[in-house]
Amino acid sequence: MTAPATASVGQRAGFGQLWLGAGASNLADGILFAGLPVLALQVTDSPALVAGVAVALQLPMALTALPAGVLADRVDRRHLLVAFNVLRVVGLLAATVAVVLGELHLALVYAVAALAGGSEIVVDTTAQTAVPMLVPREDLGRANARLGGTQVVMNDAVGAPVGSFLAGAGAALVLGGPALLFALAAALVARLRLRAAATPEPHARGQLRRDLRDGVGYLGRHVVLRRLAIVAGIVNFGNMAFFAVFPVFVVGPLGLPAQAYGWFLAAVALGGVLGSLVADRLLRRVGLSRLLRRTSVFVAGVVATIALVADPAVTAVGVMLLGATGMTWNVGVRVLRQQLVPASLLGRVTATSAFVALIAAPLGGLTGGLVAEAYGVRWPALLATTCVLLGRLLLRPVDAAAIEQATAAADGADETVAAVSAPREDRPARD
Repeated sequence: MTAPATASVGQRAGFGQLWLGAGASNLADGILFAGLPVLALQVTDSPALVAGVAVALQLPMALTALPAGVLADRVDRRHLLVAFNVLRVVGLLAATVAVVLGELHLALVYAVAALAGGSEIVVDTTAQTAVPMLVPREDLGRANARLGGTQVVMNDAVGAPVGSFLAGAGAALVLGGPALLFALAAALVARLRLRAAATPEPHARGQLRRDLRDGVGYLGRHVVLRRLAIVAGIVNFGNMAFFAVFPVFVVGPLGLPAQAYGWFLAAVALGGVLGSLVADRLLRRVGLSRLLRRTSVFVAGVVATIALVADPAVTAVGVMLLGATGMTWNVGVRVLRQQLVPASLLGRVTATSAFVALIAAPLGGLTGGLVAEAYGVRWPALLATTCVLLGRLLLRPVDAAAIEQATAAADGADETVAAVSAPREDRPARD
């Protein structure tokens, strides 16, 4: 049955609510991610314990990624967005009360970090899977660029400096402020009108292991998406190896004060914003496969130049270019995934892809730290350059023909599903 003409208008308006909700929640995430380490410094001077805040943030994200995909496919996505925003509100309000009563402890900081990291991956995965339900297919690139750009701006460009300031002004502010923002996000997404997620078959209902296996298996069998996920993991490994020691690079080879690290993060965010503005147009003109292959060598050259030249201006321009390129890659891959994966599996496939990148990140950071400790702070950049070039080699089979073939297969599958599910009177009569 053809949807009413007003549905398209309503769906586009609904994306605006999702977009604003993502902006509010990602601003809160940025405040917490920057503010929690500062709170940890108020109760301990141990570098290892302060670094534990990052582990408490990243590890729950990795462990929650796959279940998040199942939830996004099996639960009404609007309810899921509201529930996890409300969960964060309740947790942060409880932590705020504890801080006001004088109970600021490292365990509390870790608990808030775990709540923030584990909840963020659920909300972000669900938001990605909701985009195709809110905008026409031809607008997916523009919508994903706006959503990705908003995440970068609110997390890094705005949330990080605000979080550092609030943590210095008072622990209750860095916890209570995000609670209000998460409440605003819940109110915004509560008005969304989305189709319910696909209902599982009776034999699969409630079986988490089967649902997880379906998502992992689909990604593993899909030649294009599997290759892109592997490349993303390798590149993310190198990226984290480089950026994990970047603060030391700032105060060492660059000879700048530690506070300058925040300005370089802002440059990365600025690059991400610029990338989100041109991503849709660039992808339409060049194509994803050609863009990935051509820019891989460029990215490797930028990282190597930053390490070898060690100049503040060159570094600022370099990390901005890395931010722009990374955003364009992310938008292109996200749009392609939304076009190739059935709606009933999109959450699990998205989460499985995220899991690969999230697992690679802490491993890359640890490796980068060990390499810098043994050989010097510039050498992780060489590791990152090698990872990008390796990714370039693995991308060779992902050419325009392979993507076109995968897209045609996905379109054919959609038409088959539509024909099977059509009302009997709409099906062609047999001879």
